[in-house]
Amino acid sequence: MTSVYIVDDSDLLLERVIALITENPNLKYAGHSSAYEGTAASIKSAQPDVVILDIRLGDGSGIDLLKELKLQPDCPKIIMFTNFAIPQYKERCLEFGADYFLDKGTGSKVLARTLQNIAG
Repeated sequence: MTSVYIVDDSDLLLERVIALITENPNLKYAGHSSAYEGTAASIKSAQPDVVILDIRLGDGSGIDLLKELKLQPDCPKIIMFTNFAIPQYKERCLEFGADYFLDKGTGSKVLARTLQNIAG
């Protein structure tokens, strides 16, 4: 079973993604954070297989968090899931080690398919 941790400051998005995860028998909800501060430690403690990460957080940058997570030797797969799916952000995220870069505008079907592919 693939565990998934969510980092996003939108309560509505959190609800939708948690529902998407719990509806899939191959996925397990590992927790969530809505802020930059303390999230790297929470992720390290939860030890998820996958992190869904937004670029903009209320108190910091998801890109900075991506860089911080990628310094950990046991870093989970990172899915950047953002409303800011512009080429410059995509390039930076992939350069810093994001495994996937998805546009929130494409909806939850692409995210669900990506998670299913990861889960096998």
